[in-house]
This record gives sequence, structure tokens and C-alpha cells, in this order.
Amino acid sequence: MNQKQIFTTLQQTFGHSTLRHGQAEVIDLILKEQSTIAIFATGAGKSLCYQLPAVLKSGMCVVVSPLLALMHEQRDYLLKIGVKSACLDSTQTRAETTQVENEIISNTLKVLFISVERLNSQKARLLLSRAHISFLVIDEAHCISEWGHNFRPDYLKIAKYREELGIKQVLLLTATATNKVANDMACKFNIQQQSIVRTGFYRKNLHLSAVYIREKQKDEYLLAFLKRAKGAGIVYVTQQKQAEEVAKMIVACGFKAAAFHASLKAEDKAQIQANFLTEPDLIVVATIAFGMGVDKPDVKWVLHYDMPKSIEGYSQEVGRAGRDSKQAYCVALINNEKISTLENFVHASALEYASLKHLFTELFSAPDQDYHLNEYDLANKTNINQLVLKTLLVQLELQGLLQINYSYFAELHIAFTQTKEKLLAHFSEQRQVFLDKLLSCFEFKKKWGVLSLAALENNGISLSKAQDAIDYLSNRQLIEVKTSKYTSVYSKTSESIDIDKLTDEFYQQAQIKAQGEQARLKHLLQFFQLTTCYHYALASYFGDSMAPKHCGHCSACEGKAMLMQVEEEPAIDIELVRETLRNASQFATQNSVDFSTHLKTLFLLGLSCPYFTRFKFRQLTGFGILKGVKYDKVAAIITERKL
Repeated sequence: MNQKQIFTTLQQTFGHSTLRHGQAEVIDLILKEQSTIAIFATGAGKSLCYQLPAVLKSGMCVVVSPLLALMHEQRDYLLKIGVKSACLDSTQTRAETTQVENEIISNTLKVLFISVERLNSQKARLLLSRAHISFLVIDEAHCISEWGHNFRPDYLKIAKYREELGIKQVLLLTATATNKVANDMACKFNIQQQSIVRTGFYRKNLHLSAVYIREKQKDEYLLAFLKRAKGAGIVYVTQQKQAEEVAKMIVACGFKAAAFHASLKAEDKAQIQANFLTEPDLIVVATIAFGMGVDKPDVKWVLHYDMPKSIEGYSQEVGRAGRDSKQAYCVALINNEKISTLENFVHASALEYASLKHLFTELFSAPDQDYHLNEYDLANKTNINQLVLKTLLVQLELQGLLQINYSYFAELHIAFTQTKEKLLAHFSEQRQVFLDKLLSCFEFKKKWGVLSLAALENNGISLSKAQDAIDYLSNRQLIEVKTSKYTSVYSKTSESIDIDKLTDEFYQQAQIKAQGEQARLKHLLQFFQLTTCYHYALASYFGDSMAPKHCGHCSACEGKAMLMQVEEEPAIDIELVRETLRNASQFATQNSVDFSTHLKTLFLLGLSCPYFTRFKFRQLTGFGILKGVKYDKVAAIITERKL
């Protein structure tokens, strides 16, 4: 591929006259058939690194992404400039999916965006095996590494799928990867060190600062900041409820603001994102769910109302400001209470040995080879956080101890949009016989009927055939459908498993992972307490040695380094704690829950876990009475006082 062809396509298709720093190097490696890792700062133009080669190379580029909104935005952009693209994800109707499948088989697509969940489907991979794939792109590739932030268990399987599909070339894209994470990514995909391209993390237009402020003074500080700040900005908070409350407070004070979090409806999220792109002074109060895929160049400021969870998260979030290269301000509000909260969250997700053994006993002790697994139910049964549980299951798959066969919704509900007789009248007599038999397998209570799997079996109808028929009726709007209890069927690949040995191995791995989480938080705290340049420290964390040692535009360089203040901890009423735990322990015994020191500590701190949700521990008097106190201190009191 000669340079003239590259720059002709760059100008005529994408409307650019030049490539940014790093883009030319990555594009050159991809066009030379070399697998590559691109570690670019947020807003540095990662997308073009696959879009341009996808147009120039023969075949279809497959892009795996963790975020549906980003997939849809990139697809729409490529279609707008004349590049044939499509998405394959869970939001599509059956008709839309069929159209995309036909385009894949006929090799008419240049770029296919696919969610990692859809890639898990054997049907989707069989479809891809019939296509001519030019190269595989993994966006937000740090999700691959358990040593990185925002780890996603399903990403661990992509390397296996790449081999299964015989895809020779991959491009990994990320804005946040330390040297350790980058090496882990390279190892998993057999990428040479010389094919790792970094653009650097230093952003000379961003002013970074951290302010120590007590929790109860945050609103006053925020409002004073908003009176000085100009233009659109983002306020990052930790919890969804908090996003709503802070946004409401900002609006009450005369500013335009909207809350954004994961629980909003898809159409509400899309509207807020659209408003943010077009309104010059809108403030979005958001959890970390906001920002990815929102390409707004003129974000004037980012304020962390709550402390970010990691340096990687902080780098990604402040990187959403000032993409137009104009000055932007990034402020983080820090206090001891939030530091304790973050530390406690790490402890809350810790994996107990007994829970791990319970899981492996559940999976491997049953005589049946097949295990029907609903993650929510299994999490409640074993008291293992769902994300941790998912990670364990993926690791068992990769070690060859489990094999996933297929998935289904254990509860399938339908409602007629017209009478059953009118519905059947749409079909031939032969088809009516089958549909009548299928519909008789639903047990109705008023409007909705739930599918009986036993009735299906008695009528000799396979689950897959029933699902296809229900999808067809739904797409023709002859019925309404609700699904729940997504269940996967696993096969055990070994007859004999040493459960104690397996538990020991996995528990040791979990301990190492927990230590890594603690270390990440420690780095974050050290970062905000620096008296030397923030920008230099941020770049150095990601292995970038090119940043200046004195930037002149961060609070540390300006001589305004944040000083942590010693706050007097509230006195702990030991007798009240004793009485609270006595009552909670009795409740635990009644529900056959082993109320360990770990669970007692979580109860006093007001931190949730599957058992607390399942048995409604949070409704007990005293739940969270020591909220804000450090986990280690509370656990020590329980142990020393034998509470």
C-alpha cells in the first residue's frame, strides 16, 4: 500500500489532510499485516487507526466494543461518510439481525461492530467463520487484563475466539494501560514489544488540581466553582442516587444540569448525550457510565465531586475535557471519608474461602454432567459478587474445567396483542397446529403467560424451536414478550475434581488480585498528595517519560499542593455495636447464614453483598451504624472484643 493511496483515502473519505502523532505509525503497522497495540491519550484519535485500514484492506474489519452507545455512534459516522458498516448486538430486532447476518455472509461490510456478549454466542462465531475478516479490533482493550481497571471477564475469552476464527491480525486500542497491563495484553495476543505504539499522556491545555474539602462543604464549593466556570462540563459522582440529587441541587441554583447513570432508559441516555453535544452550557452530573463515546471537543471543565476509583479512571475522565486543545480545568475534591469509602468498597468485594468452596462444590459435586446456571441465583446462593462470579466461571472455562453449551431465558412471558384465534388465522392450517400446541405450553394469569419447560418437553418441542417461533411472532407484533432469568448450560469436562485443591488455587489468585486493588488505590492517594508535578506523575504512571517535570499548570507546580487534614474520628460505642451484632447474628442463624467477621464488618459499615440482599439484612436496625469508619479498624474491633 503506497502513501498516495493512504492520503487520498484520508482526504476523500475521512476529510483529513494530515494524521496525528501516532496514527501514521499504527496505520502503517496494520497495513503491513502486523498486530499492534495503540495506547493513545483520551481524544487522540484511536478510531481512525482502524477505520482507515478497514477501508483500504480487503475484507471486513471486526470491532469488539464494551459500549453499545459507542458502537452505534461509530457505525452511524462511518455510514454517513459512505463506509458500509453495521452492528451486531442485543438491541436489534430479529429482522435487523437477519439483515446484518446476510451482509456478513455476502461480504458487503467493511466494518462490523459486535458486543463481546454477542461474540460469546456460538451462533455469532459460526457466522463470522463464514466471512472474510481483514483484522480484529478490540476497543477499550485494557478490559482484557485483570491487572487493569474496568476489567471485564468476557474479554478474557477473545484471544481464544481469535484463534478459533483463524484471524491473523489484531489491533488493541486503549487510553489507559500501565506497562504491566500493556505487557499482559501483548502476551495474551502474541504482539511484539516493538508493535506497541504510545502517543504520550501529557495534555498541556489541561489544568489539574486537587482540593481537600469536608463532605458537608462540597455543595458550597461546587456552586462557587460553577459561578466562575464557563461552558459545558461534567461533574463525576460515585452513586446513581447522588447523581440525581446533585443535579437537582444545581438546577435549583439556576444552572442547566442533567443526571446521567446506568439505570436510565436508553432513550433518556441518548437524549442527554445529544443535548450535551449541542448545548454550550449544559452540566452533566454523572457516574462513570458517562463520557465514553461522547465526542464533544469543547468540554471546558471536569469536576470530581467524589474521588475517582483509580489513576486510570481519573486519566480517562479528565481526558474528556479540552479536546479542542483550548484550556480546560479539572478539579478533584478529596476528603478522608471518601478515602475510607473507596478502601471499604475494595474489601466489600473480597472473596471468602468458604464462598469459593461453596461455589466449586455446587458446580462439581452434582452427578449430572450439565449444570443450568443463572448468575444472579448462584451469586445469592454462594454470596459471591456477580462480577467476581463471572470472572471465576470464565477462568474455569479457560482452564478447560467447564464448557458453555448454550443459553436461554428460564422465564419467558408472552401476552397477546389480539385474540389467540385472530393470531392463528394469520397462518396456514399446518402452521396453526404447531402454534396452537406451542401456545398451550404457556400458563396464563390474567394478561401474561409464562412458558412451562415441562409442557414443551411433553409436546416434543425443542427450546430453540420455541424461541424462534416466539421471536417471529414478536417481530410481527402478534405478541408482546418479556424475558428474565438468563441461564447458561455448562458441561463439566472432567469426572473428578479435587475441590479443596481448586479452592486453594483460586483463593490465592483472589488474594493477589485484592492486593493489586489495594495498591491501585494507594497509588491514587499518593498521586493527589504530591508536591511535585501532577502531569509528570500521571504520564510516568503509564510508562510515558516525555512529559515535563514541571508543567506550570497544575496545583502542585503552582505551589498549591493539596494537604490532607487530620479529622477526628467519631467515637465508637462498643456496647451499641455489641448489641447490634447480637441481634444481627441471631437473624443470620435463623437464615442459616455463617455470620463471619467479614460479614459482620460489612453489616456495620452498611456495605452490601448477595446474602444481605437475599435475606434483607439491610432492613435490620443498626445496618451501617459505622459507615465511613475504615474496614480494618472495624474488623479489628470485632476480633479483639470477640463481638
